[in-house]
Amino acid sequence: MIQSVQAQQKNILWWVFGAFVLSNGLVAYSGLPLWQKNLIGLIGLLTPFVLMAFQILKFEPTLNNNKNFSAPSLGLWVLAVLAFLMFFLRFSRLSSFSTWPSTDDGWFGAYALDLYEKWNWNLLFGYIKFPAINFWPQVLLFKAFGPSLFSLFLLPALLSVLIVFFAYFAAREYFSKSFSILCSSIAAFSFWPLLVGRIPGGGGAIPVLELVVLVLVGRMLKSETGNKRLGLALLLGVGLALGFYCSFYYWASYWAWMNLFFLWLGFREQKTRSSLLKVFLVEVALLIPLALVFWQDGAWQYVKSLLFVGHNNAWVAGGFNSLSYLTSFLWGADPSGFVYRPLWGGFLNPVSGAFFIFGFIGLIGRWKDTLWRWVLFSFPFLLLPGLLSQTFEMYRIISMLPLVILITAIGISDLFHQFPKKSKVFLALFLISLSLDTYHLFVVYRQIWAVPGIQWRPFKSLERWRAFEILESQQQEKGPGLILTDFVTRNFDRTLDLATYSFNVDRNQSLSKAQSTWVAVMFPSHLKPFLSKRFAEGKWYDLSEGLPDSYENKCLGIIPYSEKDKQTFAQWELANHVFKEVNRKMLYSSRQMTFQEYETALLSERSAVGKDPFLESCFDQKLLGAFDTGAEPQKAVYVAQRGLKYGYPSAFFTDELANLNKAKR
Repeated sequence: MIQSVQAQQKNILWWVFGAFVLSNGLVAYSGLPLWQKNLIGLIGLLTPFVLMAFQILKFEPTLNNNKNFSAPSLGLWVLAVLAFLMFFLRFSRLSSFSTWPSTDDGWFGAYALDLYEKWNWNLLFGYIKFPAINFWPQVLLFKAFGPSLFSLFLLPALLSVLIVFFAYFAAREYFSKSFSILCSSIAAFSFWPLLVGRIPGGGGAIPVLELVVLVLVGRMLKSETGNKRLGLALLLGVGLALGFYCSFYYWASYWAWMNLFFLWLGFREQKTRSSLLKVFLVEVALLIPLALVFWQDGAWQYVKSLLFVGHNNAWVAGGFNSLSYLTSFLWGADPSGFVYRPLWGGFLNPVSGAFFIFGFIGLIGRWKDTLWRWVLFSFPFLLLPGLLSQTFEMYRIISMLPLVILITAIGISDLFHQFPKKSKVFLALFLISLSLDTYHLFVVYRQIWAVPGIQWRPFKSLERWRAFEILESQQQEKGPGLILTDFVTRNFDRTLDLATYSFNVDRNQSLSKAQSTWVAVMFPSHLKPFLSKRFAEGKWYDLSEGLPDSYENKCLGIIPYSEKDKQTFAQWELANHVFKEVNRKMLYSSRQMTFQEYETALLSERSAVGKDPFLESCFDQKLLGAFDTGAEPQKAVYVAQRGLKYGYPSAFFTDELANLNKAKR
């Protein structure tokens, strides 16, 4: 890395590298007390980092030119094995890797499923303001393979593959072929890109789009012909605007940094001004419609809710604070099991993390090169969405992924430049790094979700997974069925809709209801004694076994379809649609639906309940859960009494009345 340092001092680099690996490993993986980890970080990471950065600036060395980086050549069979491994790591156990989608994954699938069934041109979805283009690729996969968990998990896997390929093409615009292969290899076998490939939601499109933009920038600046440069400028403007149609919060910092770079470049190089002006004009033209919708829908309020500004945030030692986004690169495992973050160490393992630190030092050493200065400037800039957040989520800093790949590649390149004959050492380091990352993904991460249980809460629904296991077995034995899931108190988790779509005649319009020989209904468990008596031939499954006892616990009933109950099931199906539409109002509300609005939406559909005691019980329980019973005790007493009178005499209503009467006294 530092050619001006005397040759006899070169081996100290290995000692420093070893210190980085060991220190980072102890901080990331050990159970040492926090003060000891801080001490290790200070002595083993921060101190040598500062000393090396100071030395590289002091001596102004001639650094390795990454355009001339030359890695050892690999045989075709080695490349074939690596390609197979890259695909295997992304597609192995595709739909069952994490056993069941999270609630957020279910929302993403629900929006895409609605678009699949009935297309619309909405630009934003729901109070979280999901931009529309997030869902379009998912809809295409639904069209190609049918709506299913497989299709849901296929999209992130494909996006992760695209990150690998575009990492090469983007690097190739600026660096040597060998260095570009190195960047692509890091993208192929590192934990963070692999994790992105396992989580639905479209977030993986952000790094793909970033890399595409970098390809277009490189080709536009190198283009000599006017027509070609014009076409590339137009495409670049589309790419930069398109990011906001994927995500405003995740894309904004990258967009701002890139446009600041264009402004600087325009002032510096007159020949680029015309092309850059066209880029700006295309961006403005494409962003005006989205900006208007953002303003009309009050999307800025949701963005504001993500920021720590104006919120009371306690910076607790060992707990979350905004700097957790910075530490998450090297260590940042979260014991809660949240799905969008590393669960064992950081996004980088100790080996790749040591290369990342070396690369960052190399980046500092390139400070006098103006273009590299812009790259260094991008690091804090792209971190801003995370640093300004009041909670931790991987996608807040997903735009950092290409930069982390580049910095890690610089570290490997610079160290290899000093020791080009140490190929076996670098191969061993690659295998160690790969082993740590695959262990993190396939063992640590996988095991947290592999065994369903109470630890899934609040990220995944154990009850819906259990229901799917039963329903899938039922359809394998008896074919499609009528599946009704919206009788539970709040069915805001839509994962079951997508999982059962292929064999649910209630939702899948391509299936004939005449095919159905059974009806499945998910309902509050306390109604089971009444339904089991009413339908003696039915089978009943406790979905909440092992969970805390609650009147919101769920039960699944499988009832044979018979002509004598045809009218009953038709009424249930209608009521299920009504309850589903009420939940859809919440899903599509431009702001988070209040309890009052949810209550109003329920009451507007009161007539669909009819005189069926089961539907009455479900409706009144939903209604009691839609307002503050303590604040409105008279209304609560009325609803509970009505539930007892017209519904089943469930203990839920008698207990609710007893509690309300006790509160009055």
